[in-house]
Amino acid sequence: MRQSNRWFLGLLLMTCVGDAPILASQCVGGECYCDEEGRIGIAQLIRAVNVSLGNSACPSVPRTETPTETATPPFSQTPSPTSTSTFTRTLTSTHTPTITPTPTESPTTTATATPTESPTSTPTAPPTSTATSTPTSTSTATQTDTPKIPPASCRLAEGSELTLKIPLPASIVLLPEGELSVNCVEDGPDLSCGCEVEAFAPVNIIGLGDLCVAPFAPCATRTAVCDGNDGVDVVLNGDRNIGECTSNATCAAMCDAHCVGLGTGYFRQGSTCEDFCLGGEKDGDTCGVDAHCPGGVCGGPDGGTDGAICECVCAQTGIGAGAVGGLSCGLGMAITVELDEDGICGNIQPAVTFAPTCAELTTGMSRGQLDHAANQNLSIGPTTLTGAPASCDALRQGELGGATLVGHLAFFGSAIGDLLVENSFVCE
Repeated sequence: MRQSNRWFLGLLLMTCVGDAPILASQCVGGECYCDEEGRIGIAQLIRAVNVSLGNSACPSVPRTETPTETATPPFSQTPSPTSTSTFTRTLTSTHTPTITPTPTESPTTTATATPTESPTSTPTAPPTSTATSTPTSTSTATQTDTPKIPPASCRLAEGSELTLKIPLPASIVLLPEGELSVNCVEDGPDLSCGCEVEAFAPVNIIGLGDLCVAPFAPCATRTAVCDGNDGVDVVLNGDRNIGECTSNATCAAMCDAHCVGLGTGYFRQGSTCEDFCLGGEKDGDTCGVDAHCPGGVCGGPDGGTDGAICECVCAQTGIGAGAVGGLSCGLGMAITVELDEDGICGNIQPAVTFAPTCAELTTGMSRGQLDHAANQNLSIGPTTLTGAPASCDALRQGELGGATLVGHLAFFGSAIGDLLVENSFVCE
């Protein structure tokens, strides 16, 4: 009998670690000779003896492996990622190398589920089913990002014009070439959009030089109306002299009050106290010419004799009747004039530098006016421009073809005097 038990124990070891697929099927889940960890414990030895003596029968347990599970080589020292039909000395029957057993699992788990196991767990359910379900559900829950709207390009087409109006019954019409971009994001039922200069070819002003336009820091975003409830019209009012100032700061405060006095919704677009540097390393210092203000401009005309007067530009946006597809945006522009007329910008020192500004553009209507031109009781304008709307669906696709953006700018103290500039940009 002792010798028979030794033979049976040898067979049992072959069953648990050898290459015997028929017998191994009886060891799944600790139902027969091996526990579910593929090991032989005291309980398994007792059961094996009882089976060999005929005192009990080995329960028949149907195989539950999925069709995709395959047997691993015998005596492999590398953990298998899933349940296999054979077992190694170090292998667990249901755990993957990447799954760490939870504190509630017992190191001597038997075929009978312990109370700490999940109610939905079964002995044949691979732990990896829970591990894979977690990232899947998380990914689905976090996929709430608003689709990004590609930039809409406005390549300037025939009909685009820059019209320089001076305090005389004459105008200078320039034909710009270049490209603008409109960048929008979803904003409730509408879109919130900003405009930028992508490229702008030098524009020759015969007898004066090349007008150069460069991008300036992004301006405040405006609205593209998709539900027809908001207006997109803009108004610009420039005034060469709203009173004497002692610094750019006092002029800005004066301009704020002046804009409020024009009506509801007006805000200061720009201001300068003449004979003071605006921007650059000498910002706020007194000056007589632009050369005194490296990196900035000197308020007023070079060598001017008007003294420290406050130039003020006010704007109003988002007015007028609502129109579906109506768009408004601020276009940051830094404008200079170079006297060489060679069609190249940036190769010489500019003769005229205008303070960078945000041009308010719209596909609706723009009205502009400049008062106290040449520091006299003269006005330029008012003039009115009308654009052409875009489509919100087209904007969401990054398209702007057929739209026309219009707006006004006011400049003081240029080589040809104070200017009211009409901008009309037709998009291909």
